[in-house]
Amino acid sequence: MHIHSTFSDGTKTPFELLDMAKEIGLSGISITDHDTTLAYSEEVFAYAKEIGIDLIPGVEFSTMYESREKRESVHILGYGMDVSHPKIIALQEEHLERRKNRFVEMLDKLAKGGYDLSDCSFDLEKMGSIGRPHIALALIEKGYARDMTEAFKKFLGDRAPFFVPSKMPSIEETIATIKIAGGKVILAHPILIKGRKLLRKLISTYSFDGMECFYGNFARDKIEYLLKMCEDKNLLISGGSDYHGEHRTFVSLGSSFLTEEGVRRLLS
Repeated sequence: MHIHSTFSDGTKTPFELLDMAKEIGLSGISITDHDTTLAYSEEVFAYAKEIGIDLIPGVEFSTMYESREKRESVHILGYGMDVSHPKIIALQEEHLERRKNRFVEMLDKLAKGGYDLSDCSFDLEKMGSIGRPHIALALIEKGYARDMTEAFKKFLGDRAPFFVPSKMPSIEETIATIKIAGGKVILAHPILIKGRKLLRKLISTYSFDGMECFYGNFARDKIEYLLKMCEDKNLLISGGSDYHGEHRTFVSLGSSFLTEEGVRRLLS
């Protein structure tokens, strides 16, 4: 229920992801690309039906929580919404423009710092939901970094010298948009949020339908804490690998998942 394709920062096409899901015995998937639902074409839905895989519309929207004390990136998963809804389309276009502007600004900042990527092939009109991983790959290609970890640590991470902050849509706007389009709103990878106090505040302040309790390769004790919180707050439970393909080889497709009953409960 948490997979990225080539329409954001994954390395597999939607068709390849469907084939992989079939091969490893999954009964369904949701492609949750960053800030876009472009993976969901009529052809992709038709192919999923042909091979017997349930394809559940999904997306992972970026937002920012801001207070006097803290500024924290918060990702929100939407499931089961109408991907052609005008509100969803408008929010995607807002994100695309934001990402393009930030992308260009980071390239300029790197060039001024002596890391020129002007001869790398960036087609901003065809790259879908562009972001830092695309620049990281270019840095690796040019020999400025050995791998994605070093690219982010040395150049692009939140505390790295070439990081460029981005003004994201609000949590409230994003939740409202998903719900207007008929979707369920899930707090993505809460296990990565810095501090349980902030996590509790997010859940009590905003109208999330649930949380992503099963995620990647995280330990059982962390999962149990999230499951208990969902039980106490009467929240829905989701789960997924956050599979990106070759960009994150330590996470495999299906390393976290929901049962079919869990998916029915989530979407009911």
